[in-house]
Amino acid sequence: MKKIINKLYKFYKRTLNPYHRFFGRFGRNPQEFYLVSYPKSGNTWFRIVIANLLNENSEEAFLKDVGAYVPDYHVLTQLSEAGKKGSQFRTLPRRFVKSHAPYSDFFKGKNVVLIVRDGRDVMVSYKEYLNGRNAEKLELDDLINSDEHLYFGSWGNHVLSWEKHQAAKVIWVKYEDLLANPKKEFQRVFREMDWDISDDHLRKAIDASSFKSLRAKEEKHGVNFKERVVDQNSKFFRKGESGDWVNHFSENQIKAFEERFGKAMKLLKYH
Repeated sequence: MKKIINKLYKFYKRTLNPYHRFFGRFGRNPQEFYLVSYPKSGNTWFRIVIANLLNENSEEAFLKDVGAYVPDYHVLTQLSEAGKKGSQFRTLPRRFVKSHAPYSDFFKGKNVVLIVRDGRDVMVSYKEYLNGRNAEKLELDDLINSDEHLYFGSWGNHVLSWEKHQAAKVIWVKYEDLLANPKKEFQRVFREMDWDISDDHLRKAIDASSFKSLRAKEEKHGVNFKERVVDQNSKFFRKGESGDWVNHFSENQIKAFEERFGKAMKLLKYH
């Protein structure tokens, strides 16, 4: 875990250097939040909702332009574009930056929206995602029992790293709650940010960002990172369901996951 955090911290130092005056302070302003999650936990969906709320054009935001509204901290081109003086990002009334990093001192004193999802569903979705982008095909056991293929470390360690954070503010969000009642859950999150959004504006943003709508847009427009995809039939927006893990986990895999990540599951009340 320490190696993962040190590697990410070095990455942050390297990418921050050209824009340290701006991103070095980012997240300390009440209108600025890091949007953090473990991969395949709903971060992209949340980003697109925010992009549609901030987008003043009539065209709905999608993956190809979401980085202009919510840049990905792990994509240098998005970060450098957002950090330029006069960039659209720097003029937004509310600013969010995506990250998949576990907690480290980088987030100390900063504002964070932390999206969490049942790790068993994460493993199923992440396996399909990785298999669409790698020639070497992985099995669930490869992700449950080892961190070898996981750049951001294990799901459990990621969750537990945030248990005793020293961030200024962390708004915890469960992916399952977003699925069950997106309007209610987004309203709660935005209230905690003191971000006043009309019901009609929020409804339109959520409708434009529904899983059905995103799948249709992916079918029509594709995504902007197909060059990294080995299996061209793989989908970025696969199912977006809650509880699908029961169709994929064996009894032995359930036991192995619970033995390894029981503490994180208990913290998030996924037992």
